[in-house]
Amino acid sequence: MDGTLHLTKLRKKICNFDRTAVYNSAGMATRARVLIHYLQTGIVTPYLPSAVLTMILWIMGVQIFIFGLIADMLKTQRQIGDEVLYRLKKMKFEKSK
Repeated sequence: MDGTLHLTKLRKKICNFDRTAVYNSAGMATRARVLIHYLQTGIVTPYLPSAVLTMILWIMGVQIFIFGLIADMLKTQRQIGDEVLYRLKKMKFEKSK
């Protein structure tokens, strides 16, 4: 049962990483086209919308990654708090016996 629980947690973390990878990959694909044109000509003018899209996708990817880390930290904090509360109640119950 514990093995299944750990697999589920791992799948959720991988899913969060996959979403981040999708946005960053899409951003890198458009970034490559803009960068090649910029290196050849020195201007970004015809690809300005692609450059903006690149930055938006990159920022979204970074945000999803950071939100995933924050969510994981909050989950861990909640689990620790629950464990502390359980142990305190258990000690109080054993004292009252």
